[in-house]
Amino acid sequence: AAAEAGGQANGASQRSKKSKTSHAAGALGHSSQPSSSGAAPMGAARAVDNSYSVAGIVLKNRHDSMVCWAKLPGHPFWPGLKVNLKVDSVPVETSAMRKDNEALIIFFGENSFGWVREEQVLDFKEAYAEKAREPIRNKARFNAALQEALNEVEQRDEDFVPPPVQQRGKGSGGAHNHAGAGAAGAAAAAKAAGLHP
Repeated sequence: AAAEAGGQANGASQRSKKSKTSHAAGALGHSSQPSSSGAAPMGAARAVDNSYSVAGIVLKNRHDSMVCWAKLPGHPFWPGLKVNLKVDSVPVETSAMRKDNEALIIFFGENSFGWVREEQVLDFKEAYAEKAREPIRNKARFNAALQEALNEVEQRDEDFVPPPVQQRGKGSGGAHNHAGAGAAGAAAAAKAAGLHP
């Protein structure tokens, strides 16, 4: 979702002023080692500690963070987690990047974060039909991030069934459904068909 940022200086992640993002080593939440905060990798068994860390940003409880769509200038809407600035831990250098009316978002599938204007942050479930359509470029990365977001939502709300996705320029007609991809999609399709208890 975000443009590649510059290297690292003094061990702190830097970011392009234009894209307002930063990348950390490894895949978002998929490291084989727990973070320094003790957070387990996303695919690991759930421990009592449900914290989550990316680039020094520590979500105290990832399930309390809003799953959202966020848009940086020059990029499509991308799924992510909204950081609660009053509860979660944010490095001083990351906080210093913030401007008025911006939310800190950790992007799924990107191992990056960005400060996004509040009006460009939408609830994931409410905006799904409009924002879940594949972008023109980076389809594989987008679909991987979308599946990660769907898995997160399914852990919180087993009854969520992704609505049909609106195609570009076709309004509400001619939609396709991302629910058919992966285990989360199969489970959602089974629920929609009344096959899930």
